[in-house]
Amino acid sequence: MRITKVPGAVFADTLFLIGQAWLKRDAGDVDGAAADLAAAMKLVPLEAVEAILFMIEAGELPEPAPGAAMDAWLEQCRQAGAGEFRLTLGHRPEP
Repeated sequence: MRITKVPGAVFADTLFLIGQAWLKRDAGDVDGAAADLAAAMKLVPLEAVEAILFMIEAGELPEPAPGAAMDAWLEQCRQAGAGEFRLTLGHRPEP
């Protein structure tokens, strides 16, 4: 099993990019959202981006939204940068 460790600052940047993508998609900017997700996937494995998106959809992470609702998402980014929030995923490569 492969486990990838990501420094807090990189994880915070990843979350920020995913949040930006979420907002852009909701605003109809599909190309901008895709660009932000592609940038996030340069920082962490695809599986991590997918897991974070799933956690938002499942309500396990705050949903990035315009205005005051964004505060909870930005707090999540801050916690990631401080090492208070981590994501551990195991990936089993196919044989």
